[in-house]
Amino acid sequence: MKVFLGKIAAKTFKAAGDESLPQDFTIKLLDCPAPDAATGKASVATVTFLGQKDRTDATLLLIDNSGQVGGVDAAKGVGIEISDSANTRIDMGAASGGYNLGEGTNSLRFKANYKSTVAAVTAGPANASTTFQVDYK
Repeated sequence: MKVFLGKIAAKTFKAAGDESLPQDFTIKLLDCPAPDAATGKASVATVTFLGQKDRTDATLLLIDNSGQVGGVDAAKGVGIEISDSANTRIDMGAASGGYNLGEGTNSLRFKANYKSTVAAVTAGPANASTTFQVDYK
């Protein structure tokens, strides 16, 4: 799936830690079982986002800065932050909070945004890739 964070002007980021507006995305889990008949407990899922960590702020996903992107230098000084629907940051490589699952399809909601790691951000394409791992309990 692709999550478009939009075109954000470099001047939007005036200090390290400044953020762009978050964009929502959803991961759907299909065919989840009903709660355990004996205990009534529902399954719980956590999600871990995996990918290269930003070199300045390891909680963020690294922008793909290898060489040139379409002949234009990639953005520098920003990473991508992922959070849950309650705006709780999910550090790269760390599990999210638990999502109680109901029977059938479950939609797990997340947000992503750019976050500056330095005061002077350099404009350019700011693409990144992550995979996610779902763990069930």
